Amino acid sequence: MQIFRTEPLKEKLRSRTLTDREALPYLLSMFGFAAAAVVFPFPLGSSWVDRVNQGGTILLAVLGLFYAYRQNGGAKGHDLALKYIVLGEVVVMRCTLAAIPTGILLIWLGNQLGLRDRTFGWYDTILWLVFQVVAYQRLGRHIADTRG
Repeated sequence: MQIFRTEPLKEKLRSRTLTDREALPYLLSMFGFAAAAVVFPFPLGSSWVDRVNQGGTILLAVLGLFYAYRQNGGAKGHDLALKYIVLGEVVVMRCTLAAIPTGILLIWLGNQLGLRDRTFGWYDTILWLVFQVVAYQRLGRHIADTRG
């Protein structure tokens, strides 16, 4: 994996010889850092629930990508990044549209049963982590459908 030098990468991209196996570490790093950048603005004094949410989000981003890689055929797969971006956008849209009414219902139910208060607690964290698991599972399934 090249960390600072781009010329060897650009040559492989120009010649279309960069394999999915070679691209995987770059994707894992990018998604891991992107997830960390999103979840770590919480203050240092955040609760254990916040830390579970943060750690779970980062872990699921990396595991979800690795799952997609495996569903794409692993080292024998092709076009993982392209499939991940294109199919991922559709999956995120679908899951978000399904999650809005489901989330409203579950939050209302949680409030009625006293399972959550007005802060971002364990109930919300579980809902968010389940959303991510479902989205990554669906994306992997759609990517598996593209294997030829």
